[in-house]
Amino acid sequence: VVFSTMISFVIGQIAASADPQQQWRIPSPEELPSVLGVCVTGTLAHFLMNYGVKCVPATLSSLLQSSDIFWAYIIEIVVFTQHPPAATWFGVTFVCSSLLLVLLTSSEKTTKKMEELESIKTDESIETRNAPSLSAGR
Repeated sequence: VVFSTMISFVIGQIAASADPQQQWRIPSPEELPSVLGVCVTGTLAHFLMNYGVKCVPATLSSLLQSSDIFWAYIIEIVVFTQHPPAATWFGVTFVCSSLLLVLLTSSEKTTKKMEELESIKTDESIETRNAPSLSAGR
């Protein structure tokens, strides 16, 4: 939270210095609930995303984190009603296809790895069942 606030302040100062008519100011009492709401929901979203990343496999979490550009375009079109130019759609196609390619190749690798682990686990359990017990010889 402190880092985000500090970066926001620095970026705000840089943006304000570019245009002399813009000045840094404290939000008015009418604007303060909206600013606090954005801060609280942003902090909660980051916490939940970081927690969620710990609960899923690395491939899936990296895909979720790298798909933010896709969601940014969706928000740009749906919320802000701004339609990107054709070159942007070309880039979106490349980003989405690369995410899909990574997902498909990693799911095959994950399936093979899980099958290998299951076979190793099965082999070990068979060996332990067939091994003579140490207490049986006493």
